[in-house]
Amino acid sequence: MESLLPHIEIGFKEGRVALEIHDIELSDFIEDYLTENCELTPEAVTNRNESVVLYFDANTPLKRVREALMKISPSEIESIYRVNHPC
Repeated sequence: MESLLPHIEIGFKEGRVALEIHDIELSDFIEDYLTENCELTPEAVTNRNESVVLYFDANTPLKRVREALMKISPSEIESIYRVNHPC
């Protein structure tokens, strides 16, 4: 997994593209954004403590998920993260 944006890592797990998001509120935002705006619906979601992992279909290219996420501003991501993690 590699860091893509603040609090978000991307890579492969179990042979599929996976996003590990280090906040539940932020993961809800990311999942909604990808589903509603990019037609990228996670196939499975797992929770670990305060992290969520979104798994995509084995045929979903990593590049497509990466490009979709890069359209979100890092400051918007940080502000959503700060809802549950104030400075």
